[in-house]
Amino acid sequence: MDKKPIHDESIIEAMEAHRRGDDLPPGLADLDPAAGELLHRLQGTDDAISAAFKDVPVPEGLADRLLDRLADSAEESVAEEPVVAAPEVPQPHRVSRRWAIAGCTLLTVAAGLLVAAWIGIDGTSSWSEGKVLADSIKFFNADSPQGGRLLAESRPPKHYPPSQDILLASGTRWRPIEGFLGRDGVAYDLPGQGGSLATLYVVKRKVSGLPSLPPRKPRGNTGGVSTAAWQEGDLLYVLVIRGGTVGYRGLLAPLGPVT
Repeated sequence: MDKKPIHDESIIEAMEAHRRGDDLPPGLADLDPAAGELLHRLQGTDDAISAAFKDVPVPEGLADRLLDRLADSAEESVAEEPVVAAPEVPQPHRVSRRWAIAGCTLLTVAAGLLVAAWIGIDGTSSWSEGKVLADSIKFFNADSPQGGRLLAESRPPKHYPPSQDILLASGTRWRPIEGFLGRDGVAYDLPGQGGSLATLYVVKRKVSGLPSLPPRKPRGNTGGVSTAAWQEGDLLYVLVIRGGTVGYRGLLAPLGPVT
């Protein structure tokens, strides 16, 4: 029987469908030397592609950070491009499925690296409760709460409402802020008991492990400044007060009905 030539299209397709370790189908049982060498190289490509997929690590917490970033981006309006009918183009020559998979693998690795770099540049890396509290106190100490608009006279941006779990006494003011935990948002300056200074910061950021309500006592205290953070949907609330637990609790709305 004549050896099957390498230029036979059906033979090449059978080679691409074959996997190392499987029994040779009838079409590949009798190949000429050149075709046999091609089959060997294709199997080597399979091994390289499989190893590449196994060696690509997924950054820890990447899925959560992507979802956070997509949630923020969803609020931005994007104009739709008009649909234009594409002209007919000549059909391309057949491309080896293995080489197509190899190309997709390289693109996947490159895309993963670009996404990781994009997330790092954008400042959406993982935040812990401890980092939130420590950075909030630093921001509070350097913050300048002068000015702002009286809440009773001017409505704040609807995307950054005050928490319903905080008492908003007469004289509460709000003002826009920039760069709080890497985000812009709104600060509510609260008149505390005995003239103590307190601020409620509101930004769009998700931090895992935070409670959904303000804790009944501060979670951090540095240099006489107390703070706590909680998560309400995609909004992060951080309450900071120059004072201790008593002053902090005086800013919390009572739990349950008041009798």
